[in-house]
Amino acid sequence: MGAVLQEVSLLENFSIDMQGIQESITGKTKLIWLNNPNNPTGLILPPKRIEDFIRNLPEGTWTVLDEAYGEFALKGSLPDTVALLEEGRNLVVVRTFSKAWGLAGARIGYALARPELVRVIDTVSEPFNANRMAIAGACASLREDGEAFRSALKFIVSERGRVSDALRGMGLKILGSSTNFIFFTLPVEAEEVSRKLLKRGIIVRPCGGWGFSRSIRVSIGTSEENTLFLETLAEILSEEKGENV
Repeated sequence: MGAVLQEVSLLENFSIDMQGIQESITGKTKLIWLNNPNNPTGLILPPKRIEDFIRNLPEGTWTVLDEAYGEFALKGSLPDTVALLEEGRNLVVVRTFSKAWGLAGARIGYALARPELVRVIDTVSEPFNANRMAIAGACASLREDGEAFRSALKFIVSERGRVSDALRGMGLKILGSSTNFIFFTLPVEAEEVSRKLLKRGIIVRPCGGWGFSRSIRVSIGTSEENTLFLETLAEILSEEKGENV
């Protein structure tokens, strides 16, 4: 759209550099985009840090807070976005049914914002941008699938802990995830390990494209899939270690 993009790198501990973002704001800054929980790291920011940041923005600067993975975070660990909106802050919260609600194929999500901004979004958005089946599925999920949603969420969080512990047991550095995936760092290049996993039927996301050449992001699957991933990764790392001796 012709905007000038200003990127702010993550800190050494992989956290979003809120101070760096604050210092990068100028009189021309129109929009700030924050992922919380963040992708691909899975980390979250302290809620008060985000709330204070949004409350102190210049009048003409807006924040889009992407909470696509928000359902996987612990209760109370996310900012009170409803309170911020009720205060009239320049904030748009975006969420999706593609992750915790399991409707990825439906391509349906939603935004929370002040009424006047919603009217602007309605004015410029494409007509029929969400199809009737997707909307019906989302509404049905909210009305009728609460028990299934909570059960799936509980399972994913439990398996996330098990896989995290297993990766730590291999001596790998992992970040504490608040999502349905885990970000971890290898002693070797991630691209090669991911290729070997792919040959054995396991798809992961090497993070070289984000600048982390030795890191991988893996999604939590079924218990059987997670166990297969862990066993196969251990075999590959053992092979890599043997080749380097």
